[in-house]
Amino acid sequence: MGRAARLSLAEQDMKTDNPRSDWHIPHDWLAILAINFAPVLILLTAAVLLPPLLNTAHGDPTFLVEAIAIGCIGVVLLFVAKMPLYRQHKYFSFGPRLLPPKHRKLYWISYGFIGTSILIMALLLMILRK
Repeated sequence: MGRAARLSLAEQDMKTDNPRSDWHIPHDWLAILAINFAPVLILLTAAVLLPPLLNTAHGDPTFLVEAIAIGCIGVVLLFVAKMPLYRQHKYFSFGPRLLPPKHRKLYWISYGFIGTSILIMALLLMILRK
């Protein structure tokens, strides 16, 4: 007997893919909501990021400090993600294929932080070269 057959009726109703559930939102509605809320999220992000970015050209180091902090968080997360490999004395490995699933996810999150930090540093370099 499979897991889906063992779920009670109440548990099946709690799943969001079930059309009988109170929490089910059809896919076409989700697309419409995404189209409507995407510009709002983009404008809010721009409103938060642009003032520190423009003040950087006038000597404000806030954006630089944020980029360094994001990069440091990414490096610490990468160290934690690769801890199982370090315990096996595998110090020079690349890629998440040897990591357990939980640590793989943490590995990719850490590279997201590091990539964001690199992107912010590139923006700062473009602004300060003017």
